[in-house]
Amino acid sequence: MVAFDEENGLRDDYGLAYGQYQWLYDYARQVGSLYGSDIIYERFEYRGSDHKPFWDRGLAALAAIHGRADMLGSRGYVWYHTTEDTLDKLRPELAYRFARDYAATLAHLAGVAGTFPDPPPPPADASPHSRPFAVYPNPYGYASAAGGVHFVGVKSPATVELYDLAGRRVAREEVAAGSDEFVWRPAAEAVAPGVYLYAVLGADQEETGKIVIVK
Repeated sequence: MVAFDEENGLRDDYGLAYGQYQWLYDYARQVGSLYGSDIIYERFEYRGSDHKPFWDRGLAALAAIHGRADMLGSRGYVWYHTTEDTLDKLRPELAYRFARDYAATLAHLAGVAGTFPDPPPPPADASPHSRPFAVYPNPYGYASAAGGVHFVGVKSPATVELYDLAGRRVAREEVAAGSDEFVWRPAAEAVAPGVYLYAVLGADQEETGKIVIVK
């Protein structure tokens, strides 16, 4: 499913099913870009594969299949589930690059391969409201990061709220006028690893996004 090149090297692409877990799809694409795999990932939703039991239990999962030509019906892997499904029809180098992307995604999520490069901290002498909005480090690792998750470039007075994916609010803080930074220090015993949504509402400002917490 990941070693068939239906376009003979003209376009190295895969279709990914991700359902409601777009954050994982976006994360995997970003990891791939870090390592220069040059693989194109596109959305293609289907449920009848190995990812379905994970989705049924509310667990984030991706499923990958060879590229768009097959999905659009022009041609496909006609040897699927037959005795003719042999190595001579496959492109191992493409499968290797795909497997590397998936392995790197798992490593980054587990915190064993570092994290995405964070934006450099803004200059300490920057005047309030002059810094661009940024959230770092993201992902945040309990074992590797210290000091909490920094929200900078906040146009105060402002409110910062954080929610889990079930919509439960896990934190809410007020940023007083004159300050442009808030630090969220999630407690490991209270905030489990996972994806959290943030909303920053300030003076002429509305920022939303996701934060990944890893062990």
